[in-house]
Amino acid sequence: MKDKKTRILEASILLFSQDGFWNTSTASIAKEAGVASGTLFNYFSTKDMLINAVYITLKKDIHASIMATWNPAGNLETKLYHAWLGVVKWALKYPRHYDLLEQLRMSELVTQETREAMTAEFSALHMDVQVGIKEKEIIELPVSYHLAMGGALINATITFLRSQEGGQFDVEELVKQGFLVYWRGVKVK
Repeated sequence: MKDKKTRILEASILLFSQDGFWNTSTASIAKEAGVASGTLFNYFSTKDMLINAVYITLKKDIHASIMATWNPAGNLETKLYHAWLGVVKWALKYPRHYDLLEQLRMSELVTQETREAMTAEFSALHMDVQVGIKEKEIIELPVSYHLAMGGALINATITFLRSQEGGQFDVEELVKQGFLVYWRGVKVK
């Protein structure tokens, strides 16, 4: 059996993704997790702390999906492609989780401290982009802007693949083509 904290986080992800974090009470989370209401507060003293923990959990899940195919010895294009592919595969496997993460990404409830901790979690990716800029492999822009552009195109790819029309396409081929749109836009010619 999973530990109580894990059950609380999983119940939160389920209920937040179904009903939104505003409409989900801590009592309903505790009930779904099979714990007493007071037990939830032993792990998360406020609902905001729980929301931040859910954000961290989801970001770590995406990170694990990226790392499953990551090749630290690969070139920058290969590394970024595998990061792209990892995010898309995770989002397609866990669509509600991805939608919740997108809501949380835009929410002011996720603290700057939490966001910075997750930036550190993805430090290898950040460092590789920095090296690519320094070595003039990709155009000189802030790393955060590179990742935001890539993230927007990843989101477009996911949205399309989840649509009725997107179901008619080979996922890996469409992901590759979407990545190439990004790559051709940022690589130094």
